[in-house]
Amino acid sequence: MRKIFLVSMVLLLVMAFIAPALAMPVDEVTTYGFSPERNREAKVDGNLFHLAWYHGGSAGYTSFSEPLILDGDHWGGRLAGKTVVLTVEGNRLCGYVLDAPTLDRAPTFHEEKPAWSIKLDGVKKSKSDPTFVDKGSKKYVYVGTYSPALDFVDISDFDNPRLKSINVLHTTDITSSPLVLDWRGHEVAVATTGNTGKILLIIDQGKKVFYIDAGAGRTSSSPAPVAGGRAFAVGLDQGPSRGELRIYYLDDLLDIRDGEVVQVSQKARVAERLYSGLAGSFAVDGDVLYFGDQQSHLYAYDTKHKTFLWKNRTHAPHFAHRSPALTSDTVYWSAVEKPGQIIALDKATGRTRSVSKQFSSRAQTPPTVASTPTSKTIWAGTGGGWMVGLHADDLQKERFKSFQVVTGALKDKFGSGVAGTVSAAGKWAVASTEAGIIAWRLADRFNLQAVDLQTGIPEGEKAQPGQTYQGTATFKYESGDYGTVPEAPVGVFVNGEYVTLTDENGKELPKRTIDKQTFYYLEDLKRGEERTVYFTWKATRAGKITAVINLDKPPVMWFFQEDTFEDNELTVPIPMDAVNLVAVSIDPGTDEAKPGQRYRGTVTFANDSDVALTQVAVGFFNGKYRGYLKDSSGNTVTRINLEAHEEQKYSIEWQAPQSGTVTLKGVIDTPPLPDDYPETDETDNICEAEAPVIGALVKSSGTLTFHAINQAGHKGLGPVKHRPVNEAKWTDWVTAILKPKAPTPPKGTLVSWEITSAKLTYPKKHPCFTFGSPWPPQGTRTINMTPKGHTAVAEFEEDWSLNGAPIYARWIDCDGSFIDEGPIPGPTPYTITAQYTIKYTYQYQVKHRDCDTVCDAEGNCHRDCDTWYETVTKTSTTSGTVSQDLLVTGTGVGSYAS
Repeated sequence: MRKIFLVSMVLLLVMAFIAPALAMPVDEVTTYGFSPERNREAKVDGNLFHLAWYHGGSAGYTSFSEPLILDGDHWGGRLAGKTVVLTVEGNRLCGYVLDAPTLDRAPTFHEEKPAWSIKLDGVKKSKSDPTFVDKGSKKYVYVGTYSPALDFVDISDFDNPRLKSINVLHTTDITSSPLVLDWRGHEVAVATTGNTGKILLIIDQGKKVFYIDAGAGRTSSSPAPVAGGRAFAVGLDQGPSRGELRIYYLDDLLDIRDGEVVQVSQKARVAERLYSGLAGSFAVDGDVLYFGDQQSHLYAYDTKHKTFLWKNRTHAPHFAHRSPALTSDTVYWSAVEKPGQIIALDKATGRTRSVSKQFSSRAQTPPTVASTPTSKTIWAGTGGGWMVGLHADDLQKERFKSFQVVTGALKDKFGSGVAGTVSAAGKWAVASTEAGIIAWRLADRFNLQAVDLQTGIPEGEKAQPGQTYQGTATFKYESGDYGTVPEAPVGVFVNGEYVTLTDENGKELPKRTIDKQTFYYLEDLKRGEERTVYFTWKATRAGKITAVINLDKPPVMWFFQEDTFEDNELTVPIPMDAVNLVAVSIDPGTDEAKPGQRYRGTVTFANDSDVALTQVAVGFFNGKYRGYLKDSSGNTVTRINLEAHEEQKYSIEWQAPQSGTVTLKGVIDTPPLPDDYPETDETDNICEAEAPVIGALVKSSGTLTFHAINQAGHKGLGPVKHRPVNEAKWTDWVTAILKPKAPTPPKGTLVSWEITSAKLTYPKKHPCFTFGSPWPPQGTRTINMTPKGHTAVAEFEEDWSLNGAPIYARWIDCDGSFIDEGPIPGPTPYTITAQYTIKYTYQYQVKHRDCDTVCDAEGNCHRDCDTWYETVTKTSTTSGTVSQDLLVTGTGVGSYAS
C-alpha cells in the first residue's frame, strides 16, 4: 500500500504542474470539501452503511466540522496501512487511528477513544474545518477557533501533537477551513474571519500576519484556489439582497523586500456583485468556480476570462450556506431550508437536471458524492438527524432507505442533527453531528433474513387462553462482503411484547444496551448460516407474533444497511377464540345537575363473545370515587356472569358537586378493575357520560383595551390627538373596548354566544381634587357598557389624576387646610375592571345503543346492535371579569399639556 501511495503522490505532483485541477473523486479527505478544490466527490467501496464506532454522545461533543480521513502511510511506521481520522469536537482537535478493515468480520459498533485530543483556543465550540498539510517530514493541521487565534497543530510525531496559537487581527470567530498556498517559497495560509469582512494572510506559520478588509459584511466561506494556487477566491456576505465574489492574487497583495514578506495592497483583482450574500464555499474545476449564494442563486464563474459562464435563479429564494459538490458533468447543491432538498445542475449549461423530494427538515450538510466503479450516490445529512442517499442521475430515487443517525434534539436549528458534514474515503464514512462523531464501514453487498417463524401451536388448533407455548424463529446471513457478522440484532414480539430468546440448550442469547435500549443479538453468524432461536409465550388474546433481524424496531436496532430490508421481518397470526366485553352505555338520569342533588341512573354491560363468561369484574365511578352498582333486587354487584351475546343493566346513584361537570364511568374487565379476560379490543370497556352542574361558572377571559383622545379633539374644538393604547392624560376622553374570549361549554361544541350585559369600574375623582392640589382618587365609579355582540364599549373622562405632569403641587384639604407640598408622582397605572355576562348556546351528542336478538329459521340466534347519537342543544350563561391598567402620563390641558 505504501508503494501505491507514493506513486499516487508523484502522479499528483506531476499533474499539478502540467494542468489545472480537474473534477475527479479523491481517496482522502484533507480539508473542507475533501481537497483544496472542494469538489466533495470521494472513491468509496460501497453505499451500504454499517455502524462501526462513535465518540461523544452528548451536546458537549457537538461537531460542526469536516472530519478528515487520511492514509496512515503519511506517517508510516505503526500507522502504515491504517486510517487516521482527525475531527473537531466541541473545542478539541481529536486524532483517531483505525485498523485497516478486513472482510473477515463485519464491524462491531463501539465507542472509539481518540489516540489523543488537544484543546483549541477559545471558550466556545469551533465551527472551523481543519486543513491537513503534508510537507514530507513535517505534517500539521490548521484550524480556526472561536477566538482571535488560528491554531496550528504539529502532528509530525502523531502520538505527540503540539499546539501553536497564532494571534490574528480583527476576528472573534474563524469559521472557514484555511487554504494553504505556496508563494515564492513562502507558505501563505488564507482564512476568513466569520463575523467581520476581514481576510487573514498567515505567512510561514505565523511569522507574519496580514489582513485584507473586504468591506462591510461577513467573510465565512472557505477560500478556494484560483490560477493554479497563485490566487484565491472568497465570498462577501452582505445579507439576503447583496453579496460579492472576490478574487485576490498573491502577487498583488504581497512582495519581498529586504528578504522579508511585506503587504503592499488589499485590492481584489475581481469583485463581482451577486444577487445575495455569499456565505458558503466553492467547488473548483480548472479555471471555473462553482458556488451558490445564501438565497440559492447558483453560478459558474470563469476566473481566467473574468466572466460568468451561467447563472441559475430557478431555485431562489431558498436559504443555503453550504458549498456545492462537483463531478465531471454535474453540480449538486444543498438548498438548506424550505425545509430542504438537493438540486442537480448541468455543469456546462447551469440548467436544472434533477431536484430531490423535500426532506422533512433542513438539508444540513453539503452534498457528498460517493463514487464506486459502477455508480455515484449523493449523500446528505439533515437537521432532523437523518441520512439520505439518492441516485446521482435522478435525485427523486433513493439509492438506500433513509436512516436516522441522531435524534435531532436541537429541533432543526443551526447545528442540529447531522450538524457538520459527511466525509467519505474508501471503506469509511464519518459524520459530524450534534452529539459527536459517528463512523460507518462501507460495504457493497449485504443481506440478513428472517426465514422462518413457528408459534408452537399444534397444527389445525387454536391457542387456548392461559396456555404456554414454545415457538422458534430462524434467521440467516444470506450474503455479504464479510465472512462473519459478530453481532446481528434480533427480536421476537408477541402482541407487541419483546420476549426472552434462548438457544437450543435453553441458554439466553447475549444482549447489548445502546441508548437505554437492550436487545438480543446473534453472535458470530457466518455467511450462509441459518440459526434458530427459541421463545416461550403465554396465550392471552388473538393477535400476532413478529420476528425481526437488523431492523429499527425498538428495542431492536439496525447496525447494517442491506441490499433490501424486505426479508428482515416475518409475522404470523395467533389463532384464538375472540373475547369481547363491552360497557355499552351509561345514563346519568339527567342532562344537567343541581349542586348537591342526588340522581339515579343506569349502566349497561354486554358480552359480545361467542362463549359464556363468569365472574366478570364491573364497576361504576363518579370522578375518582367508586360508586355502587345494584341489580333489580337492590343487591350490590362487583362481578357478574354473562351468557354469550347477553346484555345486562344495573342501577347507579350519585350526588352532584357544588360546581363543575360530573363525569360518570361504567367499567368492565379493564383497569382500574381486574383485567381477567384477554380481549381483542378493550377500547369499548369503558363508557362515559357528563352532566354540567347548573349555575357553575364556565371559564371565559378576554381583553380590555383603552383608546384615549384629547379633550379638545373630543369636543370638536381642535385637532384630535390619539394617545398610545392603554395610556391617557388628565381631561382625556377614553373609550374602553371589552373583548371576552368565546366561552368553553361544559361539554360538546359552542354554537353561538353574545354579551348580554357589562359594567365598567374605574377610579373616582377625589372630592378635594384641583389642578394645583391633585389628590389621588378616592373610591370607584361604575358605568354600564353597551353590548355589541362579542364586544362591549363604554366612554368616560379621565378626571381623577394628572400624575406624570412636571408640576410642583400644594395639597390643600377640602376645608382649605394646607397638608403638604412637592412634585407630583410620575406616570401612574390605575387598574380598571369590566364585569360581563355572556349567554351562549352549545350542542353535544348522547350515545344510544339498541340491541335485539335475531334468529334464523333454524333457530340460530345472534345479537344485532345499533349504535346512534342524539344531538342535544342547550343554552346557558356565564359571567367573568377582565382588568387592565390605564397609564396616566400627565395632563392634556394647561401649559404642561402634551
